[in-house]
Amino acid sequence: MNNGNYPYESGGYERSLDASSQALLLALRVALPCKVVSFDPAKQTISAQPLLAQLLSDGSSEAYPILADVPVFAQRGGGFVVTMPITPGDPCLVVFADRCIDGWFSTAQASPPADFRMHDLSDGFALVGFAPIPQAIPGYSSSSAELRSLSGMQTVKLDVDGTITNKNAAGSTVLMPNGQFVINAPAGVVMNGNLLLNGNMGTAPGAGGSIGKVTLAATITALDLVTPHVASHDTHRHSNPEGGQVGPAV
Repeated sequence: MNNGNYPYESGGYERSLDASSQALLLALRVALPCKVVSFDPAKQTISAQPLLAQLLSDGSSEAYPILADVPVFAQRGGGFVVTMPITPGDPCLVVFADRCIDGWFSTAQASPPADFRMHDLSDGFALVGFAPIPQAIPGYSSSSAELRSLSGMQTVKLDVDGTITNKNAAGSTVLMPNGQFVINAPAGVVMNGNLLLNGNMGTAPGAGGSIGKVTLAATITALDLVTPHVASHDTHRHSNPEGGQVGPAV
């Protein structure tokens, strides 16, 4: 008489199938949350420390080894790319390829797998940016697209109404939906090169409501009529050959 270990009696088959499935899943590598240990900017690879322990068949656990030479993801296409600095401690997700990637990674060409490993720790790709709740992005905007520092001190922002804003801690530029361009530069604006103005230039009141000034340390060449504001000549005098001075401009 069978003692119950025969797989087709007393649930033995189901238990055997469950055990086989469990063993397969324990050996399968799909994705692991990790942190960056080091970054090689020349190769664009990282070494990464998995942040989950691996469970063993006896119920115990042990730490995963550091994953070496893991290619990092960069948004690229059509001859353009967006790059970010990667530093030790940055959170990331490492996903594992179905087959050995060594041939493709070293040659960028289609090639057969170098060996028969599958979902192996040696064949990971790093997606830097996935983060746990304690490392969530502060001040995340739900209404605009941003390229920014985590602190939010430097930001390039595109709003849904068409506004484009560039800012840092000291100043900003804003392109308004109506095409107006606003520069907030307390330290001044420096331009190296020629300026072609197709339109008018004016000055707004300065501090205390005084009229703004235009100071040019250069030769002024007028190719059209120069029309002075009368009030600007109210204290201006010219020498009179007959003696004295000519009165204010009228």
